[in-house]
Amino acid sequence: MKNITMETGSGISWGGAGIGLLGLVNEIEWVTLVGMVVAIGGFVMNFYFSYKKDRREAQLSSMKESRDKEEHELKKQVYLSQIKHRSGNEQ
Repeated sequence: MKNITMETGSGISWGGAGIGLLGLVNEIEWVTLVGMVVAIGGFVMNFYFSYKKDRREAQLSSMKESRDKEEHELKKQVYLSQIKHRSGNEQ
């Protein structure tokens, strides 16, 4: 499922571009200007939220990697302890 914010930003960009094109074709300067401003605003909004999403995903990935390393070390300690315990019982 796509992020609603990114869909909205994309819709705003396309809507602004359409309005700008319509104003350009009909030679209505203020409509063209409004369309361009809306399209640029949509682009900026898309960029901003994509940037935030990438940062969140990078942070989450880093946290997961750290957790996996800790889990690996704990399992390693348990296995070594079990081996040590078993070798002590066999003698």
